[in-house]
Amino acid sequence: MKRIVSIMTALMVAATMSFAVFGQDIHAAGPAPIGIGQAKAIALGNAHLTSGKVRYFEAEYDGEDQVYELEFTKKKNRAEYDYEIDAFTGKILKKSIDYRYKAKRSGKKIGAKKATKKVAKYLKMKTSTVRSGTCTYEPRKRGARYEVRFMTNNYNYEVEVLARNGQIIEMDCESITR
Repeated sequence: MKRIVSIMTALMVAATMSFAVFGQDIHAAGPAPIGIGQAKAIALGNAHLTSGKVRYFEAEYDGEDQVYELEFTKKKNRAEYDYEIDAFTGKILKKSIDYRYKAKRSGKKIGAKKATKKVAKYLKMKTSTVRSGTCTYEPRKRGARYEVRFMTNNYNYEVEVLARNGQIIEMDCESITR
């Protein structure tokens, strides 16, 4: 009986030591997160803004998805920016911009061709790249719009353009790969 107890004790000590050693190796080998400050700098840099041009800023870490979720509002036009940034690589996984605009009803339409040109100019891309997707007209109460959807460089884009004047009012960009 004494021998069984000593064997059990030895096994428990060995298991505890191996767990401690392997646990340390796992944590030491894993990459460290970039930090909330670096994620903020990435988002502001991508939006071509400085912290002085931002009115409201909220940032949090989603440990389950291992991403930083950032929201901020531009002082000048109160556009709302939302970002999801990979906590370890700093890659922008999702970007959404919601611009403020005055709602006006109008029967005027710029046309799908001009809407795709506006989107290409806004995103600094070739028009042929934007035209590879779809452009649909959507009548709405707050003003008709075109919804332009396309994919390029492992990102899905969805951009809403006011039909009456071609103003970009919303833009979503989401990474296809992580």
